[in-house]
Amino acid sequence: MSPWRAFNTYVLLVHLAMPLVAWKAARLFDLSRLAAAVTVLLWVLVWHFDSFLHWCWYIGMISWSASSYLIVLVVALMHRALRDHRGLTYVGLGVTAALVTLVHPFSVLTLLAPLAGLYARAFPRARAWEHLALVACTALVAATTLAWIGPALRFRHYIGSVDAFLWPTLSYIALDWLDLLKDLLMTGQPVRTALRTLAFVLCAVGLLRFWKARDGRLLPLGLLVGVSFAQAYLGGYSSALRQTQPYRHIAPATLAAALVAAAVVVEVFSRRELLRLDRDARTAVLVLTLVAVPQLARTALGYLPTLLPKREHPRSALQVGPAPGMSSEEADLLIMGYAGAPPEYRALAEHLSRTVGTRGRVAVVNWVLSEYIAAFTRVPTLGGIPQRFTPHVAAHPARHDFRPESKEDDTLKRYLAEYAVAAVVTSGDHGLLDQRHDLLELVEGIGEHRIYRVREEPSYFAAGSGRVVEQRLNSIRITDAAGEEVILRFHWLETLRCRPSCTVERAAADRDPAGFIRVRRPPRAFEIFNAYD
Repeated sequence: MSPWRAFNTYVLLVHLAMPLVAWKAARLFDLSRLAAAVTVLLWVLVWHFDSFLHWCWYIGMISWSASSYLIVLVVALMHRALRDHRGLTYVGLGVTAALVTLVHPFSVLTLLAPLAGLYARAFPRARAWEHLALVACTALVAATTLAWIGPALRFRHYIGSVDAFLWPTLSYIALDWLDLLKDLLMTGQPVRTALRTLAFVLCAVGLLRFWKARDGRLLPLGLLVGVSFAQAYLGGYSSALRQTQPYRHIAPATLAAALVAAAVVVEVFSRRELLRLDRDARTAVLVLTLVAVPQLARTALGYLPTLLPKREHPRSALQVGPAPGMSSEEADLLIMGYAGAPPEYRALAEHLSRTVGTRGRVAVVNWVLSEYIAAFTRVPTLGGIPQRFTPHVAAHPARHDFRPESKEDDTLKRYLAEYAVAAVVTSGDHGLLDQRHDLLELVEGIGEHRIYRVREEPSYFAAGSGRVVEQRLNSIRITDAAGEEVILRFHWLETLRCRPSCTVERAAADRDPAGFIRVRRPPRAFEIFNAYD
């Protein structure tokens, strides 16, 4: 199976497994078949119409989407294992816990409180073999770190602060409740939380009923919902927790709350309970329903724009609005689903493969387009998602330090030479790059994208000379090398090695802490490769 098909299959399985896990988790928490069915319904609704859960699987956090519902299943399995003392349940617990931590290691942060609470409560009654079973489960979970812990420790000195995303503070509780977007990097966009709010309100009712009934489900579900909610809005105050993007915990909190809400819906809103209400209470329920339904419908329809009538934009609305060049009218809704790349991406990739190839790099302003070119061509690119946190991000056109040292310092010219840029691709409105006709020549326009040829021929050699005949993952091949030393404009890494009979050193690079590759007294032909030692 090709890697592309395998990944698409993984994404499909994440979506298909969600309703099955909803049913299983509900049943493990002793919900009736009807309540389990309502759980499935609520999970499907928040999966598609809660803004953050939808944002996760739409924007690329598909593994956290899977982890969010597997977390609820792990807590349910732990609850049943400690209550029923069945070995088979412990097997399921170990396998599922290992799976969720393999899919996303940050799952441990969500699971820690509810699992610790369950174990502390059951500790005096647990049998010796159960303690051993839990030790085995923990060992299995810890073993999943072997997939990534080695490289992470080996290269930990390259890891910088990664707190660009998802660490809102307390004020976002009100903003989320009111569906107000303040910072898309903190919450994703748009903000639509009507179903989430409904789930949390009903969950609070359900947890209160559990407390009054001394129901054992209060501890695991209360800790899962409450601690995850607190992590989502309080984690941003900790510099350490900000590195984990704590707002992500609102996803499992929402799913767990929806499970409790399902139990409340079935019990409190049954025909028998409704018939017991007096006239005033029925009127209140009717009024609340009439108020809530439009908001819930608006939330759902926001993700189903094809079901809405097409809005005409009258001439009078096409005026400068709150932002320069924008209409004062509401923007049309986007279809936030999966789709292939726009056709112009392929045309751009083919043009760059034909005209640039590997003779130099292409600096791409649009980060999504840059990722596409890097994935589907052999063209070396500068770009991609700008929120990367290693020293090597200095080469990114959106992260490079372009501050001039003097009036005569042309930082763009220096950047193009320093990183052997052969072409630049800009998109959308014209910016500063589009104005540098002294350095760039417009050669092609495809859709909203513009391809510029760099007038000065690029060179991968900062010192010495030669030809780069191949550059691929973990390997650079050079021929016709000449000079006392060769400095390649490729980032240095301490695990890089040179063959035959040559060594790699770090060479300083201007405004780039990673540095470049130096080879002293190089052979005529040599290879730089990653030894991973």
